[in-house]
Amino acid sequence: METRPSKGVRAMATFLFLHHFPRGFQGSPETAAAAVAWFERLAPNLAGRTVVGTEAHDFGDQNAEPVPTAFEIIAADDLEQVMSLAKAWPLVSRGGRIEVRELTTEQFTLPVSAGARVSDGVPASR
Repeated sequence: METRPSKGVRAMATFLFLHHFPRGFQGSPETAAAAVAWFERLAPNLAGRTVVGTEAHDFGDQNAEPVPTAFEIIAADDLEQVMSLAKAWPLVSRGGRIEVRELTTEQFTLPVSAGARVSDGVPASR
């Protein structure tokens, strides 16, 4: 059962951070310490993350770039707050990249083109 915020109370938005480590990244005690500090800063907003050591499962062109290395799900009041958290990721200053995408729980519906009919999710043949 989905709960709705009380009247006048704004629900927090949920965002996805996708990490792209620098090419040839080699960790160091300095980058590890910076990452720990960053995760401590994220803690109040962290709603989910990649399980450490989880193997990626993917398909498609194996030469496609860039491939995300890790992700977190962040609850934040607004885009400004979440961008502040993302910009503080220590590998950004070392050649890495972090994508921020807002997630939604709204139902997704496909637009039906003029004249096309869909029955049980399958377009009707013409």
